[in-house]
Amino acid sequence: MKEEFYTYLKNIGISDVAQTKVEEIYNEILFLYNNINIDDILITNVTNDGHVEWQSLWFFNEDLVIECKNFLSQQADYDIASLNNKIIYYNIKKGNYNLNDAPRQNSYINITILINNGHSSCNLMATGANCPYVKHISQKYFLKKIDTSLYSE
Repeated sequence: MKEEFYTYLKNIGISDVAQTKVEEIYNEILFLYNNINIDDILITNVTNDGHVEWQSLWFFNEDLVIECKNFLSQQADYDIASLNNKIIYYNIKKGNYNLNDAPRQNSYINITILINNGHSSCNLMATGANCPYVKHISQKYFLKKIDTSLYSE
């Protein structure tokens, strides 16, 4: 994996056991999808009663997004979708988080996106230190692909 992926995992406070699982899945994704180029990773999370729950592991490049649902469990559930079509819906919900400032421990962000002309969806959610990473991924891979013709008169 890229060094920047390890830096990201450290910054969001993921455990060594979870990092090992991320590495295993990363290598499996490379094998399954013929050594595709992976430009970014993201782990979605929620916080309940002060406890962080890691949800999905995501892999991104300019053309594809891969979601590994419940990646810490023993059951693999991988989705792959093209990013070559227009985005038709983008919703952002946030709390205790100014997008221009560093997040607080109780900050959260939840971004829902309809991709492939509405045939697929992505739900990117994060809390605390992970919030800026969700913002970055959404800007890099989704916002620039919004189909503005849907909103013109």
